[in-house]
This record gives sequence, structure tokens and C-alpha cells, in this order.
Amino acid sequence: AFDVEPSMAAYKYYHLGRLYLKAGQVDKAVRTLRDGSLIAPQALFIVQTLGDVLSQLGRFDEAIAVYEQFLTLSPSVLVSEELRRVKYKKTEPRKPAYVLAKSYIADDLSKVAYGLASLLLGSEFQETARQFLQLALMVEPEYPMAVFMLGLLEEEKKNYATAIQNYEKILPASSSYLAAQVRIAEVLTHTNKKEEALIAFEKLIKAYPQFKFLHHAVAQFYFEIKKFDLSVKHYELALSGVVDGQQKAALLFAKGAAYERLKNYKKAAQSFQKSLELDPENATVLNYLGYMWLDLGKNLNEAYAYIRQAARLRPHDGAIIDSLGWVYYTQGEYDISIRYLEKAASLLPNDPTIQYHLGKAYYKKGRHKEARVKWERALHLNLEESMHITEIRKLLNGEGMGVKE
Repeated sequence: AFDVEPSMAAYKYYHLGRLYLKAGQVDKAVRTLRDGSLIAPQALFIVQTLGDVLSQLGRFDEAIAVYEQFLTLSPSVLVSEELRRVKYKKTEPRKPAYVLAKSYIADDLSKVAYGLASLLLGSEFQETARQFLQLALMVEPEYPMAVFMLGLLEEEKKNYATAIQNYEKILPASSSYLAAQVRIAEVLTHTNKKEEALIAFEKLIKAYPQFKFLHHAVAQFYFEIKKFDLSVKHYELALSGVVDGQQKAALLFAKGAAYERLKNYKKAAQSFQKSLELDPENATVLNYLGYMWLDLGKNLNEAYAYIRQAARLRPHDGAIIDSLGWVYYTQGEYDISIRYLEKAASLLPNDPTIQYHLGKAYYKKGRHKEARVKWERALHLNLEESMHITEIRKLLNGEGMGVKE
């Protein structure tokens, strides 16, 4: 549930901190902003301000810690971008101490409206958040944070053209510019404008070679268009710029998935295992590796153990429960298999692989008509794996298991 009270309390510290900054009392401002971030560690407006002040003071390690703490609780494109900028600035010559910028009433009003919008973002009050963002832009039409956040809201509503229009308003001098350009490329990908998306990504990589994270976005792009060899290449480039263990684990898993699609199962397993070394309780990786081995008929004891561990970690994940049901199927425990596969089907009713698996389990128990229904549904749901499509058609034609009546 959305709880606005801690963020509202932090809002008081945010404005008090800004007042201290206006008065030139920077140390008091930092302490006050820190107090606010402790009360509401997920309050975007206060984290952005505190991180920015610390960065301008040359206290880069403290700024990095503020951003990283926020990102462990709430993934954010804007904060991720600020974190990367600060890490890059840390390598540059130090700047003088914080210099107070000239302030205007419009600036204060836009910050108030933006702060209220960021409180409501991610809650059920999206339209109210939108109204506050529009208010911020009425008093400060080029306020980049508000423009960017409005773009995100448009993306959520699938108003992709409007989202791009918002992102294009953000100027290169803004700290939000790179994040906005990445979002443009991502939107082009999602709207099947693949060539335009690739051109946009390549331009970004050329313009910002120091930001290896851009290769992550390109790797995802190639994965989506099924060019898995190029996806692997860019995941490796992305990994070369990552130090954080959690981020590295996620990239290793993604690289492993690309290798798996290339049927290079040895390298896929190596990537998955390296990911698990960094994040041993990641249910998604445990399930993926376990199911891959199960499907190949290799390392079955480890496969069973990984899938059972994944199911303990995420007992209501349909894909994982499907894997667990399939474990019992391969062991000949059809009654138990059906119990788990039926649960998986209730969790993910439109997953064709689960329908296929459940049909096979039903058939093993003599429930042939129910098996046919499940296989026909799997075909209707456009099962991607051609091997399964071919097998299901054979089954429905009376080949293999002899289903024809």
C-alpha cells in the first residue's frame, strides 16, 4: 500500500534544507536533508537534492552512497543516471565548494510542485501527479526533471509519441539528457521502430563511450530482435564497466540467457553460475538454470535442487511452479506434478508452455480429453518453441502418445 506520511514529513526537511542553502548555511542544509532522507529513504526529491549538493561540494563518495541506498529500495532511471555522472565526475579535477545559485519565486514553486508529484509517482494517484508536473511546467516550462517524469507517465499510458516529444524537450546541458535519450531509444524499440532504435543507441555509445551501461540497453535491444550473438557481445561490454555485485549478477544472468538461446549451454551455465555466486538466492536464475538442465537431461540432481530452492523463495511465481511440476513429471510423480502444474496454470493462465506441460501430465493419468484441451489451448496461445509446436501437432494427430480418438 502507498504510505504518503513519511514522504510528507521528509518534505518539511527538504524545504528547510533548501532555505539553509539559500542562506549559505551549506553544512546545516546537508544535515537537514540527511535527516529527511532517513525519514523517507524512497523520497526522490530529497535524494536528488542531497546527492546534488554533496556532489557539488566534491564529497563524491557520500553522494554515491546516497544514490546507491536509494536504488536498493527503488529503481530509478534518473537516480541511476545521477549516480553514473557522479562516479564520472569523481575522476575529474575537484571543483570549488558549493556556490549558491540565484533563486527566483518561479523556481521555488516548480520545485514544490515537482516534489509533490514525485511523492505520488508509483501510487494510485498518477493523475494527481501529472497535474502537479503540469503545474511545475507552467511556472518553469523547461524544468527537465518534470519534463522527464511526465514522459515516464506518458509511457505508462502507452502514449509513446507524446512521451518522445517530452524527452526531446530536454536539452543536452541537463543532467536528465542522457536518461531521456535512452528512453527515446527504448520507446522506439517497444514500438517496433527497430532501425531507428539501433541508430539512436549507436549514437549514444559513440557520444558517451565512458558510460558502459549503454551497452546493456543495446544488448537488450539485440536480444529482443533475436540477434543473440550481438546481444552477448554487448553484455560483455556492459560487464566491463560494472563493479556493483548486484548489477554484475543481473548482467551475467542476461548474458547467460542469450547464450542459452544460441544453444551454447556450457557458456550459458557458466554465466548463470557466476551470477549465483554473486546473488545466491536469486530465484529467477536458480529456476532458469535448473530448468535448462532439466530440459537437457543433465545435472538432474542439481537441477531439482535449484528449482525447489527457487520455489521456496517464490512460491507464487507461475513460471517457477511450472518448473517444479515438470520436475515431478520427469520423476514419474504425475499426481504431484498435476497439482503444481494446475497451480502454475492458475497463476499464469495464458502461458502456453504451462498448458503444454499440464496436457502431458493429464495424458499420463489417462485424462486424454483434458490433455487435448490443454494442447489445443497451447497452440492457440502461440507457443514460440517450434519443437513444442511440432510435438503438440503430432500428439493431436494421434502420433506419439496416441491421443487421436
